[in-house]
Amino acid sequence: MQEIKHLLQRHYGAALSILMARIGDISLAEDAMQEAAIKALELWQETVPDKPRAWLITVAYRYSVDQFRRHNKLHQIIAAEAHTIDLLANTEGPELEDHLLQLIFICCHPSIQVENQIALTLKLVMGFHVLDIARALVVPESTVEQRITRAKRKIQKAGIEFELPNQHQLKQRLPSVLKTLYLIFNEGHHRTRGDRLYCELRCQQAIRLMRSLCRLFRGNSEALALLALMLFTDARLPGRGQSQFIPLEDQDRSLWRHAQIAQADIILQKSLAMKVLSPYHIEAAISGLHSQAKTFSATDWLQIKGLYQKLYQYKPTPIVQLNLASAHLMDGDIDAAHSLLARLEPELSQYAGFHAAFAKLLEQQQDPEGAKRHFLKAARLSKNEQDIAYFLKLAEC
Repeated sequence: MQEIKHLLQRHYGAALSILMARIGDISLAEDAMQEAAIKALELWQETVPDKPRAWLITVAYRYSVDQFRRHNKLHQIIAAEAHTIDLLANTEGPELEDHLLQLIFICCHPSIQVENQIALTLKLVMGFHVLDIARALVVPESTVEQRITRAKRKIQKAGIEFELPNQHQLKQRLPSVLKTLYLIFNEGHHRTRGDRLYCELRCQQAIRLMRSLCRLFRGNSEALALLALMLFTDARLPGRGQSQFIPLEDQDRSLWRHAQIAQADIILQKSLAMKVLSPYHIEAAISGLHSQAKTFSATDWLQIKGLYQKLYQYKPTPIVQLNLASAHLMDGDIDAAHSLLARLEPELSQYAGFHAAFAKLLEQQQDPEGAKRHFLKAARLSKNEQDIAYFLKLAEC
């Protein structure tokens, strides 16, 4: 059953994007794909079809046509039938990543508010649960549901076409698309829900979509930088452990994907040569320093601190400052770390990562009881099962 769910995750978004483009009804396409997914969970346990995407599209397409007939929508039946051959042809090729990218750009239409664009894309393209989206966007689940509903309603009322926009429109929508793909990658990387393989599939799909985006926008510095960031981060994933979380300082670096790290560095250097700096460049450079350090002790913390200070100019958020505080701590500057963490406590008192960082600070200050309290707080606030187990283990030490 788990393998079938993974297979559905791999093909669902691409199949949905093709179906939406052909029948022109976002709500019906989603309903039809859900029906197809339910049937797949039942029927694929006996035999998985050779072409799962085509199977999903066929079943969902028949359901949608039945719905058109039931509601006497003759003109939509004719339109759907006219696209039947095109709909079912070439459904297994690599160009399906481009279909997904097309759907993302449609969801990021400028007439839809940016926060609604992102919520809709995460729901339709990746099939994220509302809870996943809420965690990624740091908003209540009810807010996410409202955003998705508003975005769908806007698409229907505005008559937004389910086709790739022109080059000028693509550039306008690029920032939202980049942010969405980064959220998709991060949700997989941090594994707040789902098993390890399921979450790694999310990371891999985000990377494939970024590669497609870089082909579409050849020479775009930001897109290349984000691709490099994803590749650096994903390359270290094998060292994090499977059944339990392994922190960066304890990871076996021989398990990292070093060829991928080298590729990421080439892409980052290419993007930096374009002389256009963005937060993605800075984050990629930080990830690159972690990835290329031979050992944890060889990490260039001084340069990482400088990069976080630069990043804060672009993204003046408490999370960036928290990462800077952690870098101070790793570099042995306990006073600077303590001062910064103390200033952040009012804003981050409900954030697990803050308490984990403060606990490590207290450990270095020889306050084991204080460290234990903060590790326990981190465990209570965390949404990741592996992180919870890790924090509880540290609290017991």
